[in-house]
Amino acid sequence: MSLITDKKLRVNQSIDIEVKKGLYKGTFPSKIDEVNEENIKVLAPYRNGEIVPLRAGTEVNIFFTGNDAAYKFNSEIIDRIKEQVKLLIITPPEEIVRIQRRDYFRLDVKKDAKYRKLDDYELGDEIDCNKSFIESQTIDLSGGGVRLVNESDLEEGDFIELMIDLSGIKEVMILGEVKQEYSLPNGEAVGVEFKDISRQARDEIIGWLFDYQRELRKKGML
Repeated sequence: MSLITDKKLRVNQSIDIEVKKGLYKGTFPSKIDEVNEENIKVLAPYRNGEIVPLRAGTEVNIFFTGNDAAYKFNSEIIDRIKEQVKLLIITPPEEIVRIQRRDYFRLDVKKDAKYRKLDDYELGDEIDCNKSFIESQTIDLSGGGVRLVNESDLEEGDFIELMIDLSGIKEVMILGEVKQEYSLPNGEAVGVEFKDISRQARDEIIGWLFDYQRELRKKGML
């Protein structure tokens, strides 16, 4: 099975094109128009209502999400063509990389969340907590952790059970550790590192973040 079919690169697949260097350095949303083993045609990206004039020879990273994870591969622009729409022809992937922990990106995300503190808990203990959950809100989010409004007395080193309300994702319980405390203009916050979370749940969060980032770009908010 080829890399392309294995990772389900397909027509109308939403992607992000990252230009590594130069005058047009940045990341732009796009879609796949045509895909085969020799090359891939993608919609030319826009910025501020104008086509970004990327030239042949420009090195790019392509980011996309599968059903359960986020991926990237290195590519290069081969040519620019104009059919019914303006397209870029890029090289197919030699290797597709599943995005790992070190590659997590963080976005400002304000979503409802709830948590409860696990008193006297040490990593690896069986969770036994009868406390009620405290309603809160996220400040930012990544696949590896979250910054959370502190609605109680959370301190660095505390462990919590956490649930975050993300549209389209089934609510999942996450075990997290408070790593840092922050002061806000109107309250307090904590940075929480995910310590026990299923791979599927983490991949779903990363995929949700890619989709959310893409929507923000479409609205001109990034």
